[in-house]
Amino acid sequence: MIALGKMSFLGLGVVAGIVSVMGVHLASAQSRTTNAVAATTTVTADTDVSRIRQGYAKPYQVQLVNGPFILTDLAVRGSTSDISVHIVPGSTCSTSGDPILYTDTTPHHGMRIAVPTGSVACITSNSSNGTAWSGFIPY
Repeated sequence: MIALGKMSFLGLGVVAGIVSVMGVHLASAQSRTTNAVAATTTVTADTDVSRIRQGYAKPYQVQLVNGPFILTDLAVRGSTSDISVHIVPGSTCSTSGDPILYTDTTPHHGMRIAVPTGSVACITSNSSNGTAWSGFIPY
């Protein structure tokens, strides 16, 4: 650092002329620390409104969603009925094999039924009123 003219250097004396100071400049050795705290929020896929999907499946066999998807809620609307949910590879519904869920009209909330990429979730219902569903697209 180069200083011109007279200056007082921490009260240690007077310096005249051109001065070159090497090393730490004691006049600025006092440091100020500012701690910045930023609020952060963790958003998971099941709480991110841009990822949530819901719908209403008409009666009988219906394709709900293509994967990837996490099915969380099912509720049969209206009359007494049994429903079954099948997760099958491909893009069309099939009821071959055992269902992943078979239930009556009891609403199911908070489930985590995974529909993998390249698969489809299908629902079969005897209800003439259909089934409400919801879930989310995982990250």
